Amino acid sequence: MDEQSPARDAAAEAARALQNDAKNTLNDIKKQGVMGFFSFDTLYFPKIARFVFIVVCILSVIGMALGVLGGLVAMAQGNLGAGMGGIIVSIVGSLMWMVGLRIWFEMMMVAFKINGNIEKLLEK
Repeated sequence: MDEQSPARDAAAEAARALQNDAKNTLNDIKKQGVMGFFSFDTLYFPKIARFVFIVVCILSVIGMALGVLGGLVAMAQGNLGAGMGGIIVSIVGSLMWMVGLRIWFEMMMVAFKINGNIEKLLEK
């Protein structure tokens, strides 16, 4: 039970962070109104990126599980090669997808941080 406590703590921390990000985004939209939403002065992607990343990773794990299940079904029907291939491809493909997704999100966040730093320099 002690092994699951850090995982639960991490999940709870991530949920709190997502909730705070959502509240901050909604507060920004309320402050600026509808026209502020269309002005692109405030960038929302950095605020919702964590949520989008977690959702896409969860969908990827579900897809991987379905691929493994499909491979097991193929193996049960007597097609051992296709079943093993399906299992391996679904696991490796899902892991590669999540690594690539993480790299893409990091590049997007770096671009937004550069934008924020340039804005701070221009204000000085």
